[in-house]
Amino acid sequence: MIKLDVMAPMTGTIKSISKSSDQAYSEKLIGDGVIITPNEGVLVSPVDGKVVQLLDTTHAIMIESEGIKLLMHIGLDTVRLRGRGFKSFVKKSMNVTKGQKLIEFDLELLKKEGYKLESPFVIVDDPEVKIEKFLDDENVIKGETKIMTLTK
Repeated sequence: MIKLDVMAPMTGTIKSISKSSDQAYSEKLIGDGVIITPNEGVLVSPVDGKVVQLLDTTHAIMIESEGIKLLMHIGLDTVRLRGRGFKSFVKKSMNVTKGQKLIEFDLELLKKEGYKLESPFVIVDDPEVKIEKFLDDENVIKGETKIMTLTK
């Protein structure tokens, strides 16, 4: 059995994915997880792993660790920005370490343009992965706060 401790990928407030304002996330159609409303514009790796997907618009990234895929999406509908306000520090297929900076994003731009800041962080649908516990309605610090433990 694999046990994976997952750290906060952003600094902000964490809530259950079921509280997302986006129905695809709240109904767990993509997978189970949490949402984080960031209060700073930095996304770090929550685990040691490998970048398996990085969208051209740099608003979403997927990391795989121990066979578990974790999707991090910055804000909602931010694909419409077409990469404006996002800067990647990694490339697809790169190995990353827990706490390593992945993406910087312009939080003020997202607010000014009217985007919802809630950022889904999901375990890509895998029935073998179980969330042992996760934080809900708490403040978290990127790279420091353990937000969940996964088993497979």
